[in-house]
Amino acid sequence: MDKINFELKSGDIFLYHGTHLISKLIRKFDGTEVNHASLYVGNNQVIEAKEGSSGVSKNSIYKSIENSKYIKVFRLKDETLDINPVLNVANNFYLSPNRYGYEQIVLLAFIILINKALPTKTFRWIAKTILERAAQIILKLTQNGKEVLICSELVYRSYEEPYPGILKLNNWNTTKKINNLPKNVHPNSLYAQFSNLDFKKENTQEKLNIDKNTSIETIVKQTEEELKNSIEYLDNKELEKNIPNVDISEVENAFLLFANQVNNQINKNEKSLKNFNTIIADFVTPGNLYNSSALNYIGEIKRV
Repeated sequence: MDKINFELKSGDIFLYHGTHLISKLIRKFDGTEVNHASLYVGNNQVIEAKEGSSGVSKNSIYKSIENSKYIKVFRLKDETLDINPVLNVANNFYLSPNRYGYEQIVLLAFIILINKALPTKTFRWIAKTILERAAQIILKLTQNGKEVLICSELVYRSYEEPYPGILKLNNWNTTKKINNLPKNVHPNSLYAQFSNLDFKKENTQEKLNIDKNTSIETIVKQTEEELKNSIEYLDNKELEKNIPNVDISEVENAFLLFANQVNNQINKNEKSLKNFNTIIADFVTPGNLYNSSALNYIGEIKRV
């Protein structure tokens, strides 16, 4: 890691430019150069929702950046704010590491759902694959007694709980109001298209086509292998002939699998659009933090 030539302060928000495929897809569909978020808590350490079995962890900057090319550092413009309540919330997450679980595929699934959908075969193929895999991962997390916690959600909640509205995340991508849908849903998104579906369909482990002994790590590896050329396909229509045809009804079924697993996380007895809308309304991406008008850009940390 390069020497940091500027002063870090507790409460700084770290936004990462990762090197793995899922990181690249998050940036592609979220529209910024970042795909992961953490909160700097002093002593060269960050608290973050990390992929794998660690849940919420406290890591050195050196360890945290290992799968990224660089970190963009942002700081609240109002530097008079007492940052201790923010750090207390983050530490509460850290002190319950076994309660939470996170995988970037789940973040990507939400981003694909609420942002503008692309009218291409490649997009439908990626959306179907990611929604199905995200549903499998959430099922595994639920079976392991873990709650899903998105990396950017941890950072957002650390600020939002003591200081509601402080991050001014008003950079939503929608240009018009959609009936009964949250304002962060794009009018031409998959979620806008599918929001009238019946959420009460039963979705069993068998429908998710997953063996009980399959690990989350295996699901991630299988997904990355299946989608390894997906970005090239998105950028080159001539290459689309190399991927299978995916009908929009297949994407719809994958969405229902995902939506019901998300609903299972908050209410096992009631599966509804209202429940899912609540989750979507509070969903924050690394790109939302990157574009926040309440933050100043401080500098960049590069991995050598």
